[in-house]
Amino acid sequence: ISTWVDAQERIYFASSDNPTILAQLESDRTALLLHSDPRSYPAEGWVGRCAPETPGSITWKFKTINGILDPGYSSTQVNNIEDDGGNTYIRQGGILHTTPGQVTSGEWIDVIRSQDFVTARIREEVFRVLVNAPKVPYTNGGIAMITSAVESVLQTAYNNGMIADDEDGVPLYTVSAPKRHEVPANDRANRFLPDVKFVFELSGAVHKTRITGVIRV
Repeated sequence: ISTWVDAQERIYFASSDNPTILAQLESDRTALLLHSDPRSYPAEGWVGRCAPETPGSITWKFKTINGILDPGYSSTQVNNIEDDGGNTYIRQGGILHTTPGQVTSGEWIDVIRSQDFVTARIREEVFRVLVNAPKVPYTNGGIAMITSAVESVLQTAYNNGMIADDEDGVPLYTVSAPKRHEVPANDRANRFLPDVKFVFELSGAVHKTRITGVIRV
């Protein structure tokens, strides 16, 4: 399943009590949750807790799963699971929660979801423009219709907490496209618009911190 899902715009979640499986997997689309009682279905409960949330609005760490007990792993076992690209369930500060929220390649689950969200919504929004307009002319104005569709998706992604902003609160994304005269005549004849590009900076999430202070008398 993991091999199959690597070619899909999906994420595969599985529960297991066998950490050696992690050595066989290095996938951007497989998330394995290690637990001493995999038949309590912790990964499935994790999906139920997090998947309904808007992509970009959450991290998959620090989530309590209803009905899932402490697996009883030592700190060494937890560290080994995380180092190998897995996830588990721990008690910290009296609270049970998931950690660290990654796929087996080591990338964050929320990053993969954000990537898929942007890809799918851009595809849909650009298609909507092409279908609803009488035509999108091959002019600078028509090209702007396409870039505006991309920008609208990135603005939504920013509103969802996916994209960072600068010190002035301006979202950190850009969209670019060639001017009509910059596109080869053959592409224009074939009604193909190349090189529409976007860049954005993920807002990410804080999972750890270091705080220092001085007490004076």
